[in-house]
Amino acid sequence: MKFDWKKTFVLGFGFLGISVVWPLFNINSLPLVYDVGGNHAIGALTGLYYFASSLAAIAGPIIAGGVIDLTSYSVIWLFAAVFMVLALVMMSRIRVAAPVRD
Repeated sequence: MKFDWKKTFVLGFGFLGISVVWPLFNINSLPLVYDVGGNHAIGALTGLYYFASSLAAIAGPIIAGGVIDLTSYSVIWLFAAVFMVLALVMMSRIRVAAPVRD
């Protein structure tokens, strides 16, 4: 199979753009974890955050593939919307505690 060089070039620049923008989203995780847990629990909460993130990256494609195989490709968009709403509900429940002097 031979790829067209123009499509490959565009795809490469797309991935380059994603790799430049992704840290702008990911950088906010550490301040959020620090605000929620404080100085004493930052290590444990950072570990839990990255564990949940990695678990989602591992399990998501497997679950999505199963849903697509059992139903159809269009159902996965409903599945994604339900979990996006669930994520928004969970994020809205985060409350930042008053600052504590260490």
